[in-house]
Amino acid sequence: MGPLIGPLGWGIFLTLFVFFVFLGFYGSRWRRGDLSQLSEWALAGRRLGTFLVWFLVGADLYTAYTFVAVPSGVFAKGALYFFAVPYVATVFALATAVMPALWRWSRLRGYVTAADFVQDRFNSKLLAGFIAATGIVAEFPYIALQIVGMQAVLTIMLLGLVKNVKLVSDLALTIAFIILAAFTYTSGLRGATLTAVFKDVLVFLGVIAILVAVPLTIPGGFAGAFKAAAANALATGVYTLKEPLLPVT
Repeated sequence: MGPLIGPLGWGIFLTLFVFFVFLGFYGSRWRRGDLSQLSEWALAGRRLGTFLVWFLVGADLYTAYTFVAVPSGVFAKGALYFFAVPYVATVFALATAVMPALWRWSRLRGYVTAADFVQDRFNSKLLAGFIAATGIVAEFPYIALQIVGMQAVLTIMLLGLVKNVKLVSDLALTIAFIILAAFTYTSGLRGATLTAVFKDVLVFLGVIAILVAVPLTIPGGFAGAFKAAAANALATGVYTLKEPLLPVT
């Protein structure tokens, strides 16, 4: 079996990856500030503005979880995984109601984290510690999910190219996370913001390309694509839904 990704695909991937890394490290020089101060490192000096924060939140939402995990879950288990859509809508509705007031109060009082707010509001270091620990622990499953998603992508890219796909994908994933940790450490939120803008632009281009390409290249458009996917899954034995999404003809 030959490689699924040709030289052109790998060239584009590596070019985008190098540019992504450049933006991450360049963040320490962008809108310079004293990164030894926690508010400068973690909040970019509170000077990002609404437009850049919009990109930052978008990059947090549209991740490997959105593009790999949720669609895979829907394909494997059905509507159960549709929880992701109302979940995000509900959380953003709540955030719209409470976050503006919290943002103004945090800026006035100089809070950096939610734990800072809790400690000042309730005068309890213990409660603040529990809030901080909860935030850290809650991130673990999400980070693990991103790792699994990236590993799945790397596995597909490496199929037919190397003999030990798992070893090479694990090694590539480790290197990528070391680089990510390095530019996060040196650039803080500034590096994350620049890479978020770049990532969101790629996401938009990807979605637009799919919306244009599928109707033009696949007979029957999106309906035809789902029919073909269902037929292929039934033929290969990896179709795990109790009922086909669409009748296969």
